Amino acid sequence: MRKIKMLLFGVVLAALLAVPGAAMAKSHDRDHDKLPDKWEHKFHLSTHKKSGKGDPDKDGLNNRGEFKSKTNPRKADTDRDGVNDANDDQDDDGVDNQDEMDEHTNPCDDDTDNDGVEDGEETVGTVDTFVEDSANPGTGVLTIKLADGSTVSGKVDQNTEIECRAPRADDDADDDAGDDNGDDAMARHDGGDDDATDDRDGDNSGPGSGDEDNSGPGREGDDERQCTTADLTPGTPVHEAELEGSGDNAVFEEVELIK
Repeated sequence: MRKIKMLLFGVVLAALLAVPGAAMAKSHDRDHDKLPDKWEHKFHLSTHKKSGKGDPDKDGLNNRGEFKSKTNPRKADTDRDGVNDANDDQDDDGVDNQDEMDEHTNPCDDDTDNDGVEDGEETVGTVDTFVEDSANPGTGVLTIKLADGSTVSGKVDQNTEIECRAPRADDDADDDAGDDNGDDAMARHDGGDDDATDDRDGDNSGPGSGDEDNSGPGREGDDERQCTTADLTPGTPVHEAELEGSGDNAVFEEVELIK
């Protein structure tokens, strides 16, 4: 079966996600895990074995995500605000750090593609139609109209996860802040320049400690809630959707709405 995942902007953003791009190109990365040796040395990670998928602080954000989010891979809550790094929203755009990684956006930039729309408000399209199966309430066929005008359809069944992400408040203060939001967030969460963040805090820094892919605690998603097929109304913005299969066998595994 072919798996189609529709995310915010697609693979065209891959080049934008080398954070920090220019510095990354100039840094050494002996084990080719997309983590600079200098950064791995600072946080006692191996420079001879791939550590990108490791999660030594078990906060749900792997080392590659910690590097891109500028958080400390040895501290589950880098800024000590009571929210672990995976759930934290580094750039205050309404998308937490782990979701930014999943959606291939920049966790330190509230508008990754610089189109004037915050990442949390980006959409892949809108609900075109939802035709419920009268014999099986809560299921049916969903058609999403994509940004380019084309459509994609699939079944919604009892296993489809439907979530609603609350729209961002239209806050004048946020508008005034402009591009400073990302810089302020980075300053609050900086996991790289303060020697205090280099504490091991009971970490396991032995061989392999940075190479295991520990999922860590789940993300709570403060601005997300479970929705139902009743929310699949025409015109509703779709933040992202995951479709498995094709043709008559296509089934939506996940649909995230903005409403």
